[in-house]
Amino acid sequence: MEMKNEKRKEETGWVNRQGIRLAYSRTGSGESWLFLHGMRDTQAIWDPVREALSGRCSMITMDLRGHGWSDKPSGEYSFDILVDDIDFLIHELGLAPVNVAGHSLGGSLALYLAIRYPADVKRLACFGCGVSPSLHHFKPQVENLTPAQIVEHLIPSFFPKPRRTLSDETVDRVRDKVVLNWLHETEPHIHHALNNLKRVDLLPLLDRIKVPTFCIFAELDKVGLPRFGEMIVERVENGRLTVLEDLGHFFFLEAPDRFLQVMLPVLAGTYDIW
Repeated sequence: MEMKNEKRKEETGWVNRQGIRLAYSRTGSGESWLFLHGMRDTQAIWDPVREALSGRCSMITMDLRGHGWSDKPSGEYSFDILVDDIDFLIHELGLAPVNVAGHSLGGSLALYLAIRYPADVKRLACFGCGVSPSLHHFKPQVENLTPAQIVEHLIPSFFPKPRRTLSDETVDRVRDKVVLNWLHETEPHIHHALNNLKRVDLLPLLDRIKVPTFCIFAELDKVGLPRFGEMIVERVENGRLTVLEDLGHFFFLEAPDRFLQVMLPVLAGTYDIW
């Protein structure tokens, strides 16, 4: 099912996978890029940069299962299930092979998508993502906490202060936008399922990725550590890493101009790794 907003030239709708509706949006024209959000976020996280990105490509975003406008079934959540959802949407929309970008959990899923369904991925862009459950130092500390407790626990790592180049007001504005979304979106059974998400150790699998892979990480990110980006580009066949100074986990919201300065040439395919 799809609907169109002619004013914004936006198409929104759902694809149905085994009775589970997965929401998506498509804006712009040109080469297709699928953007994946992180844990407890929604596709709306891309709205502050959507106009600029969709001016250079056909930008597709989706709500992962359990998030946003997609269905929120009970039961186990795993990398396999989420990546199978993503690949289903890719084929339902006729996108394969497609360029895929992802932030945080979305970046990890993008990597796993290229491993699990290599023929369906053309290029990758990964932002502040993890690579192994053994390096995911937050999980043991948060799996029994409420959403509000998790927010309180993670704020210093997601939104470090003070900054050399950003005002406290800018950091607080981004923090409040993200946190409000986390607290609003997470229903109790989904909160439990996401806390116990079955992840995949990507480290021993990264050498299977043969497509160009561009990584953007942030200097002050204590979740998607810059060294994770180094691990990725050391293992994939064709990788490149940019680390943005003085920014945190949500760098594309904190300093969208700096993010776009790096990302727009990626969309244009003008980096030498392409």
